[in-house]
Amino acid sequence: MTLRAWLVVGMCGACSRAPDVGDTPCEPLQAQITPESLVSVRGVGEADDGTLYVIDDVGAESRAYVSDGAVLVRHRVSGSGESSEGDTTTLVLTVQAAPEPLTLGHEDSPAGVRMAVAVGLDEPRDLDEVIAAGEELSVLAPSVVAGMEAEFRREVELEYYARIDADAHVIIVRPRDDWDYDDFRLFLGPTSELTEREVHQVQRARDGGSTTIDFDYDGDDATLDSPYVDMQPGQATLEVGGSSQSIEWLDAGSFDEGAATFLCF
Repeated sequence: MTLRAWLVVGMCGACSRAPDVGDTPCEPLQAQITPESLVSVRGVGEADDGTLYVIDDVGAESRAYVSDGAVLVRHRVSGSGESSEGDTTTLVLTVQAAPEPLTLGHEDSPAGVRMAVAVGLDEPRDLDEVIAAGEELSVLAPSVVAGMEAEFRREVELEYYARIDADAHVIIVRPRDDWDYDDFRLFLGPTSELTEREVHQVQRARDGGSTTIDFDYDGDDATLDSPYVDMQPGQATLEVGGSSQSIEWLDAGSFDEGAATFLCF
């Protein structure tokens, strides 16, 4: 029996019982606004217009927040550089804020703390360059933002998009930031009804990206295997119930979200 025939039989056989698939219409590619808590505030700076800029350290990561009214909104940090010279430590962050990226700088020295912000600055080397291109901020105590709400617009990345055959596709998504392999979600079926399946395990090698995803297919174990060969994607396969079939990876940018219907758990 071909894999396609097995899939059809599997779908029909599942009609007699409650299938272990998503059945609630959803939009898994839409960003979600999630509340956050500040962890270790490195600096708070206030601009002349009253906007607050906050740098918060979470482990080895520095996060950037910009106030929007009474809420601190976190923006993606796409680049960072920290340097020390004597007793002076300088941190410069490239922040993907709208409508334009901005640079947020922080300097801690025996003379005190300085902060600055500039819009569209390209690779500044120190805080003085940020000040020259933008605005030096009034440094405030971390207690000023201690009681403020904070949030993050958690965007979603379409990690994999593949075709099984003319009718069936596989879509795998994950958060763009702050994710691990437990966050992978898998959808399978025609684009008119992509149903979520339970992901058991995701493994990724260090050879450039070889990835194996084990998931549930109507009560049966399935494995999606995407090998890398010489740092390039190799032939991907889908195995269900002992039957294996080659599948075709598609350009994630070609996926038409508006024409797709998703069903989630």
